[in-house]
Amino acid sequence: MPDGKTKADDVPDPALAAFEISARLVLAGRYEEALTATDEVARLYRERSTDTRTGPLEALGAAASRAYVLVFRCEALSKLGRWEECLRTASEAVALSRSQQADAPFAAPLGATLMGLATALWGLGRPQEALAMARESVVLYRRLARRDAAYRPQLANALNLLGVVLSRLGLHVEALKVTKESVALYRRLTSADPAAHTLGLAQAVNNLARRRSVRDHRRRGAAERPGGGGALPAAGPGQPGGPPAGRRDGARQPRPGALQPRGVAGRRAGVGSHPAGPGPGPGPGRSPRPRRAPRRRAPPPRSRPGRPGPAPGGGRGHHTGAGEDAGAGRDQPRGPAGRPRPGPAIRRVGPVPAGQPPGRGGF
Repeated sequence: MPDGKTKADDVPDPALAAFEISARLVLAGRYEEALTATDEVARLYRERSTDTRTGPLEALGAAASRAYVLVFRCEALSKLGRWEECLRTASEAVALSRSQQADAPFAAPLGATLMGLATALWGLGRPQEALAMARESVVLYRRLARRDAAYRPQLANALNLLGVVLSRLGLHVEALKVTKESVALYRRLTSADPAAHTLGLAQAVNNLARRRSVRDHRRRGAAERPGGGGALPAAGPGQPGGPPAGRRDGARQPRPGALQPRGVAGRRAGVGSHPAGPGPGPGPGRSPRPRRAPRRRAPPPRSRPGRPGPAPGGGRGHHTGAGEDAGAGRDQPRGPAGRPRPGPAIRRVGPVPAGQPPGRGGF
């Protein structure tokens, strides 16, 4: 064979092929098929790692691949809502990774298995344990990313997951901080390889928007609470600390029934104006308003039972009741049905009775 290759080198590895198929099935959302595929792949790698004919390095690689396959299986089980099985699978993967944690190939699977275990614990209602696993995963990936830039995508993903757990536990300040770090890291990764990291960046940006929305909502709530630094509305009339009910701020209202001088002579002589200083007045910055006599419109003519109504076609005959204004019973222009047409307003001649409130245009 050319280049020193043998026939065995051209034969595809069945375990590796099954590994890739199981990963693609999970990504495609075909979780039931993924469970069958991961069972087969886990069996193949278990046999290879325990085979005495396998070299030490190959055995370590087989064990690492098996740990990753268990992570895929845990992901599929979580999507199907089978949390108990997911927890058992994730626990097996973490135990497998921890047993060989000193070996370099197992550092990366341990971070992935910790994230899978955090997902399973959260699904079973154990949030504090899930938070501990997510924190440990981030610490591990930070150490790996400092040594090798190839682990930066895993660090960005772990930070994003930690932000979700923190936010759901109400630790919003820390959640915002780690999500910002995840977005910044994804942006650098996307600028170098958009096809590989655009989806991760989109998810992190979406989570960052949620974190900021929660922060803004909390700030608005704190500003609206008493003592939270926000401006409180002024007390209204009748409320504690506010002006008495029915009274305007800075103005004194006249006593009920009290009449003020009106007319041109009173205004020219300054009667009714309030001098500056103590005593009743319009208040600082206010000028006295002229007071005018109220205008009253005469009530429409109406007939009473037993009395003659308006004559058809107009003319006299309309009866005005007692107490109506002078001149209210005079002839008015009438329409075809004998109803009076609107005429000019009739003003009261006499003074306003004491105690009667003034009309529009008064105070």
